[in-house]
Amino acid sequence: MGKKSRNKKQRQQVKRQHATETGPIIDRRAQIAILIGILALTLGLRLIRINSPLVDFHSHRQAQTASNAQGFYEHTLNLFRPTFLLIDANGNAPGVTEMEFPIYQYVIGLSYRVFGMYEIFGRLLSALLGVGVAYYLHIL
Repeated sequence: MGKKSRNKKQRQQVKRQHATETGPIIDRRAQIAILIGILALTLGLRLIRINSPLVDFHSHRQAQTASNAQGFYEHTLNLFRPTFLLIDANGNAPGVTEMEFPIYQYVIGLSYRVFGMYEIFGRLLSALLGVGVAYYLHIL
């Protein structure tokens, strides 16, 4: 066995010994409890006024998103031809519109087809995605 491999093994043993001596600052159960608390707080804050109508600061954008979801619900589930049911900012009547890739509106349209057309499904989806982002930031 070479001198380099012995030195490497010795360094690994020292690292392991040091890690077991100091131990984690917070045990695993406490870490999980803190994470669950943060995720619950994230969800709780996003559920405040979840039943509010689409008339707040971003009402135009929310109404546009809801209109696209309703288009998927009422007309077609073609992801590449989203239907806009309201008059857009340029004064164009309802029809196909250009926009970002409408996966969010598509999922809401699918939920409308399964559960009926209720605005709360879009907001619940946003709240759950927010919790998912919080979890993802935690694991980074």
